[in-house]
Amino acid sequence: MSRDFKFESEEYTLKFGNFTLDLDTQTLSTTNTSVRLRSKLCLVLEFLVKNKNRLIAREELIEHIWKGNTYTGQQAVTHSICHLRKLLTSLGDGTALIDTIPKRGYRFYVRQDDDDNYSNGLKFSNSEPKVQLSSSVSSFMYSSEGDYIQQFKVNFL
Repeated sequence: MSRDFKFESEEYTLKFGNFTLDLDTQTLSTTNTSVRLRSKLCLVLEFLVKNKNRLIAREELIEHIWKGNTYTGQQAVTHSICHLRKLLTSLGDGTALIDTIPKRGYRFYVRQDDDDNYSNGLKFSNSEPKVQLSSSVSSFMYSSEGDYIQQFKVNFL
């Protein structure tokens, strides 16, 4: 593995949800089961756990895990995230999750069991919203010759 070792302060186990990741043996464990991970898979999970609740760009994972090799890294990131999701789902209790943020990256988070207002690693309160969110859709019309005719914009609240 290509982890920078710091013997004095290095944590060899990471705990999240009902999981323990042993970095020394590359083992992901719950109270009932243990699975040995491949080196790169262990590194990806370690990186995600250490950056919990933070948006991590695909390029950042490629840089840290595959040393910037985008040729291998692109496909490997997709495969690793897919494999980790399956492991977390099959072994876990549904609290440790990896979200894909389209066109931006991934976010690892641990859902709190005792909090019904916890979603995607973000905490929501029961109070009135302070900001009203809206979105819009724009549509453009063109003639058969490709000339611009009209734009429609529909707002949603």
